[in-house]
Amino acid sequence: MIEHHLALKRSRVTARELANRAGTALRELMPIWMMSPQAVAQYLPRGEMNFDVCIIDEASQMRPEHAIGALLRCQQAVVVGDVNQMPPASFFRRMIDDDGDDDLATVEESVLELANQTFRPKRILRWHYRSRHPSLIQFSNEHMYRGEMTIFPNALDDPNLGVRINRVDGVYSGGRNPVEAEAIVKAALEHFRQDPKRSLGIVTMNLTQAELIEEMLEREIVRNSAARAFVEAREGTLEGLFVKNLENVQGDERDVIFIGTLYGPEAPGGKPAQRFGPVSGVAGQRRLNVLFSRARERVVTFTSLDSDDISATSQSNPGSHMLKSWLTYCHTGQVDPGEDTGHEPDSEFERHVADQIRSMGCEAIPQVGVNGYFIDIGIRHPEWPHGFLLGVECDGAAYHSSRSARDRDRLRQSVLEDLGWRLHRIWSTDWFRDPRGEAKKLREAIALILDERKADTRDWSNADYEGALRDEDPPMVDPRNLNSHKTPFYDVDDDNNLFTDSGRPDRGLLDKSASNEPVEEAAANVQDDARTIQVGDRVRARYLDQDMATLLVIISATKHDPANGIIGQGTPLAEVLLDREEGEEVEVLVGHRLRRAVIESIEAVPRQMIRPMGGV
Repeated sequence: MIEHHLALKRSRVTARELANRAGTALRELMPIWMMSPQAVAQYLPRGEMNFDVCIIDEASQMRPEHAIGALLRCQQAVVVGDVNQMPPASFFRRMIDDDGDDDLATVEESVLELANQTFRPKRILRWHYRSRHPSLIQFSNEHMYRGEMTIFPNALDDPNLGVRINRVDGVYSGGRNPVEAEAIVKAALEHFRQDPKRSLGIVTMNLTQAELIEEMLEREIVRNSAARAFVEAREGTLEGLFVKNLENVQGDERDVIFIGTLYGPEAPGGKPAQRFGPVSGVAGQRRLNVLFSRARERVVTFTSLDSDDISATSQSNPGSHMLKSWLTYCHTGQVDPGEDTGHEPDSEFERHVADQIRSMGCEAIPQVGVNGYFIDIGIRHPEWPHGFLLGVECDGAAYHSSRSARDRDRLRQSVLEDLGWRLHRIWSTDWFRDPRGEAKKLREAIALILDERKADTRDWSNADYEGALRDEDPPMVDPRNLNSHKTPFYDVDDDNNLFTDSGRPDRGLLDKSASNEPVEEAAANVQDDARTIQVGDRVRARYLDQDMATLLVIISATKHDPANGIIGQGTPLAEVLLDREEGEEVEVLVGHRLRRAVIESIEAVPRQMIRPMGGV
């Protein structure tokens, strides 16, 4: 009968009737059926078409009443989903404008929540296998899964993997942010040209902005051969380019995800309104959790916001607070920046230290809570809007109430440093003996960390998506991230031109107009091989593991410009190198691990030959 009706040009038998009359044969031909709840009700007659097992996928988005039809037609059920992802959607609620008040919306009960209450045993998938870099899932793991997921480390230190951020000066008006949309399209075109092997998805916060980006992209695809080739190569596959809003991205994944946060000030230099559309709703955290876990290799966030532009707390608005934490995470790598608990200082000593911090032009927040621990004083700096710059630990009441030195020092510090905190210890006896000296040490610590944080911002700003360097311009060395095989080493030819190992001339660290003295003559004062590294020296070292990459830096007493190979004498890298001899092995902290390197050469560079330079 099935073959007969397939041969007819126009069969009068409906699909439901065919399933009723030939159900056994259909199940033998195709034992696995994939259907929506509506298709189950429409095509499978009850009592006639039964299956052994029903698997409900993405169960967090299915209401119980929609699942009943499939459950009645099966003997066993497996319900699969994530309670921390999108709840059931409402057709009528989606008709409401994305920028409208989402507070009226309630989270519907899903079949997954009902199954969690009913079925035993409940099994949890703890292994995360999508992300190829730990940073892509680390944020969601801490914020949504209580750190219980098993995240596998990445064997390669590939700078093209992980989380990045691109800050733009956009303006939000009428549900759109044209400046941010333009930055995303520009980055997408660069991706098509430079990285065509990686698939790409673009997600923004509402449908209006998604349509604007899609319209701009379509215009560029018509006239850009690289973009056209990228789209055509993936057409009809599961890895095609997509532009979606926050509500429709669950179930998708791509190698690279561009996120547009959309919201920002309504006028240049203004303050953003504390309205963030669906993110501020009751399911805001779920929506963001879906969004932040879509990428396999890289996430780039395009935003017109700083984390301090969002005033929400985890108690007042969890969704908006999660967006605030994400911006801080993108800038700093800190999973949990902590938040103001509103508690008073533990002692008068802590209150006095906080007053001194405020007199330095910083904001002092007492009792900052992080993962059950409390930092005595968290310091915010007006020039660093991405969270806390420094944590200050005093030997106050919490310190003296600890049962052992391990509890109050070693364990506490290791946990906080793992969360990205930089800590400064103040002993009350030292402070009372020499308050000016201790205040000076604190001021110097703030200044040093501020310089380091500003340098880190250049890493996360993702310069290759802001127009990219010309093909003839190799990337400049950043000594904080030189464990990639793509890192070129720099040297100087006889005319003081800076060149790379590829032999091409490059923009120089050295100014030829400052002096006609060649570098070889400048280093003529080296007396023997036992000369140690001093401030003003140019040091070349080579890593002894993995790619054997070369590190070339100049140690300066007055400048800190890592993007151009100049490091300040107070930086951790400079402290490792100073007073070392040629041929000596050192350990360099790269990211969160130590790498061994050998010092290959030491050369004195005249101070007047180092000219001030901006970042790349």
